[in-house]
Amino acid sequence: MDTKSPFSTRVEDYWLSQQGEELSWFESQNFVVYQNSALNKEYPAVLLDRDEKPKQVLSLHPILVQKIKETGQVPITVEEVEKALNFQGFTLYTADCLYYYSQEEQEELKKEIQDRSCRQLTSTDAALFEAFTQANSEDDIDAAYVELSHEVVFACFDGDIMVAIASAYPWEGTKIMDLGVLTHVNHRGKGYAQRLVRTISQYVIQQGGELQYRCQWDNWPSIRLAQACGLRFFGRWRIAIQKE
Repeated sequence: MDTKSPFSTRVEDYWLSQQGEELSWFESQNFVVYQNSALNKEYPAVLLDRDEKPKQVLSLHPILVQKIKETGQVPITVEEVEKALNFQGFTLYTADCLYYYSQEEQEELKKEIQDRSCRQLTSTDAALFEAFTQANSEDDIDAAYVELSHEVVFACFDGDIMVAIASAYPWEGTKIMDLGVLTHVNHRGKGYAQRLVRTISQYVIQQGGELQYRCQWDNWPSIRLAQACGLRFFGRWRIAIQKE
C-alpha cells in the first residue's frame, strides 16, 4: 500500500484484493491488467480509475482472459476493452464515483457532537419509515437504496417531521459500509442530507467500520453532497454486466 495514501489500510487493501495476478503479456500504457478468479462470472471485469495513479486497473475473470486470448487481439485502450467485452456479450456499466473519509477526517468525525436532529432507526420505526418512502418517487427510492432492514439506519427530522433517511450495509462481506441516502423532495437544499451523512458516518466509524459513498459519475447533486460532507474522492469504478 502507498504509505502516503490519505485512506485507511482497510480501503486500500480491499481494492488491492480485487486485482489478482498481473498479466505480463497484456501490455498497455493506459492500464495494468490482472486475472482474478475470485470475480463473479456474471461480472467478469472490473475497471478502477484513480486520478493519482498513472494507470487504470483492469481485473478480468480467467474465463474472459482466455476468450480474449483466443481472439488473438489484445485490447490496449479502454475503448478496445469495451469492444472486446461487447464481443463476449458484456458491457461496461456506467462509472460509479467512490468516496471515503480520509484517516484524518475520520479522527475529526469521532470528536463531533452528534446532531440532535438525527437519530438511529429501529424496527419500531417501520410505520414512520414506510410513510416517508411512500411520499417519495420510486425512481428516487431505487436510486438511493435505503432500507430499514440494513445494518445501520438513521433519519433526520425537522421537529417531528422525517425529512431524510440513510442506511448502510456491509460491502462484499467486509467492514466497509456502503451508504444510501434520500432527502424528501420538499426538503432538499436545506443541509439535512449533509447532517445525516456525517451522523451515520460517525456511528459507523465508532463501531469500527468504514463508510463508503457511491454515486454515478454524472450525478452532480450527489457529488456535491459528498464534497460538502468532507468525503474524499477515491476513484471511478466500473463493472462488466451481461448485455440485455
